[in-house]
Amino acid sequence: MFAQVFFRRTRLLLVRSFHVSKKFSNPPEPEDILFSALCLNLRQRRWNTLHQLSPSLTDPLVSRVLRQFRTSLKLALEFYNWVLGDNNPSENRFEASCVMVHLLVESRRFDDALSIMVKLMSGEGGIKLSPLDVLSELVRRTVMLKELVK
Repeated sequence: MFAQVFFRRTRLLLVRSFHVSKKFSNPPEPEDILFSALCLNLRQRRWNTLHQLSPSLTDPLVSRVLRQFRTSLKLALEFYNWVLGDNNPSENRFEASCVMVHLLVESRRFDDALSIMVKLMSGEGGIKLSPLDVLSELVRRTVMLKELVK
């Protein structure tokens, strides 16, 4: 009996140490570090620090930050507006716009979602899209978002 308990504890310690060493053996990706820095500074509303990080922003990274703040929609919308206003206006932020529309519709803020869709169709986001193109891309990206959440 003592041998069984000793063996179980030894095996448990080995398994735990394997998981811990595996965690430390893979250094974090640069995008993950940037994502963490963005989220931390956004929570604390450090816009000057965010401004310093803005040259590194990519559309997938902005979308990831927006999804992270889905429960704090006001902050997500502030960040989205800041990204579009602060960065090069000709840069395409279509993926981030789709994510923001999805989050707004999910929260029943239809007027804000419609406003973003109108901007996409009028060409304010860098490219002008037809209403059918905007709708089909929103549907396609909504399906992708739902698969990511699963």
